Amino acid sequence: MSTSTAVNAVFSENRGSAESFNQELRLIGDFGRTNFVVGASYSKDETDQVDDYNIPYTTGTYSIPTGLFNHFLLDSKQEFETTALFGNIDYNLTDTLTATAGARYTETDLSYAACSRTGNATTAATLTAFYNLLRGPGRPLPAPLAVGQCLTVDSTLTPGLVQGELNEDSLSWRAGLDWKPAPRTLVYANISQGYKGGSGPVLPALAANQLSPVVQESVLAYEVGFRAPIVGDTLDVSGAVFFYDYQDKQLKSRTLVEPAVLGALEATVNVPESEIYGAELQFNARPFDGLTLSVAGTYIESEVTSPFNGYTITGTLADFQGEAFPYTPKYQVVADAKYSWSVSERLDAFVSANVNYRSSTTSGFGQIPILDIDAYTLVDLQGGVSAPDGDWQVTAYVRNLTDEYYWTNVARLNDTVRRFTGMPRTVGIRLSKTF
Repeated sequence: MSTSTAVNAVFSENRGSAESFNQELRLIGDFGRTNFVVGASYSKDETDQVDDYNIPYTTGTYSIPTGLFNHFLLDSKQEFETTALFGNIDYNLTDTLTATAGARYTETDLSYAACSRTGNATTAATLTAFYNLLRGPGRPLPAPLAVGQCLTVDSTLTPGLVQGELNEDSLSWRAGLDWKPAPRTLVYANISQGYKGGSGPVLPALAANQLSPVVQESVLAYEVGFRAPIVGDTLDVSGAVFFYDYQDKQLKSRTLVEPAVLGALEATVNVPESEIYGAELQFNARPFDGLTLSVAGTYIESEVTSPFNGYTITGTLADFQGEAFPYTPKYQVVADAKYSWSVSERLDAFVSANVNYRSSTTSGFGQIPILDIDAYTLVDLQGGVSAPDGDWQVTAYVRNLTDEYYWTNVARLNDTVRRFTGMPRTVGIRLSKTF
């Protein structure tokens, strides 16, 4: 067995592992009108994954002028260590009005190591020749790339493992009022500041700074909502309006790498300032025993509100200020109907229908038509029988009843743009049993 074949066998499968340890200590108290919680927590999370990209039949195989680039792997390791102090208090101002306040201080330390690796001798030879071409006469690589070696290069066109640390802290908080003027009725108002921790991107990277970690994002959120009956137990409604003010929101985009000759490549980036506002409304009805109906709708507007210079999927530099977020449809509507009844003392039956609508959106910045994700509507039906206690159930279903052609994502690899289509009409039977 040759060396390249042996190494390929080692790197021929996707694999990964995750380990997590966490510990939390809480003190809970209840004094008259006041309920409180204070505590501390510690967690340590480690992930290790290898993703195999074997692309012998794609145009990407021929994307490098010095030969075939047909097998590589993404090797990524991350370790998060998080400590936090937190507290929350609920105070009953009256019998119907409750005030809530809470805060959490968090410190997170991230260490990471990642690179893309050559998957076979052909790819190793292709990249060795390519990097030597870019380095110029008299500056060849110290040694040819070997199978399984990191192929990700730094600004000096030297391949190697990308390693680093990211240490951050944050203070999250929340304040709100809950008013219950009548049974099954709630009116609430909340304001909160939250954070999403920074992390190292997990993606196939030719250049080292594609793997630079993104810093934590923050959101200042305002929300006012309600829940109330309209007709006794027969009909109720709930709704909310909200506004989210983001700083450094994390989104997948492209960045100019070093060396610049490699162009603008895929990376996770921070958007300096952006916002989302919208509203949601849901009706639930139970007109008679056994029948439940619901319909819910969401309206969302998103926008990049500060100058944000980045690269489109075609590598064109642009300012994305004023654009909506990718993968953020403006309208979503979900409607459900279910009727269930008793056939006998030992048998129940049911039928149900679901309609799901999403308006159009895009998979990337730049207002490029090829990235559009069209609106679509899906209709699902199902029916079946079950034991009254739910011990077993037989369900026949039809998903995507109208056989709607739709796609959920658009992505570009080298000179190829791909659509990821949803499932066509699917018919099946599902059996379930509780043990």
